[in-house]
Amino acid sequence: MRVLVTGATGNLGSSISKTLSGNGHNIILASRSENNIKGVANSTTIVFDYSNEDTYQSATDNIDAIVLIAPPMDPFSDKKLIPFIDYANKRGIDKFLMISAFGVNHNPDAGLTKIENHLAKTGARYAIVRPNFFMDNFTRGFVKTTIDTDKAMYLAAGKGKTSFISTNDIARVVATIINDINEHNGKAFDITGTEALDHYQVAEILSEYYGEKINYIAISEDDMKKGAVESGMPESSADMMIALYQATSAGYLSGVTDVFNKITGESPQFLKDFVKG
Repeated sequence: MRVLVTGATGNLGSSISKTLSGNGHNIILASRSENNIKGVANSTTIVFDYSNEDTYQSATDNIDAIVLIAPPMDPFSDKKLIPFIDYANKRGIDKFLMISAFGVNHNPDAGLTKIENHLAKTGARYAIVRPNFFMDNFTRGFVKTTIDTDKAMYLAAGKGKTSFISTNDIARVVATIINDINEHNGKAFDITGTEALDHYQVAEILSEYYGEKINYIAISEDDMKKGAVESGMPESSADMMIALYQATSAGYLSGVTDVFNKITGESPQFLKDFVKG
């Protein structure tokens, strides 16, 4: 298949692109940047922006399926993705796999939930994958910055546990589902790792890996938002991030599912194994 992957240069998008390419698909890497992703064979990079309809045509030329990844921490993602979904559907593309978020379906006002509901109304074949927080945040994501500078994680997660999963494991699920979208049509999959950890436990695992003490500093939501805004994050995105960490500290992201095993026949990585690479 020729598969368009939106947000292809992000952590998850690049993992999905590499996995799909490894399965023999031709991948169109869609991103606001023209930078190609190393290690993606049979791929082409195009400039694409959900907010720019002038980029829609080239993104949908001769495409068999689309992997939809919303811009990170965007509370208005429905305003961006729904017009593109409708455009692609009118061009005859009727195979979509959407990356949503673990637990978001419990919030009918969330942008991602609105996109999920819209997909169900299009008549297209689709599946939804709702992964929990990425393990990759500790190795190449936003948390890694303060791990490098301060040997610490500053998060408003309290003592709440999260069933983290790696982007590589998410990509494996995506690749399996998209290969047989008819079987999975109209279904949503909550994807987690095999265990739920609080950030004190994460800090212990990271400390063992790095060979030096990594601390988790539980901070207030106000302090976390202030830091995010001061670092350049839009206030609306910072509010969305805080909402996610409110869910974390309340324990809402601690659930563990066996969906990965059912889809792939294997078990997802443990964090202690993931960080070793």
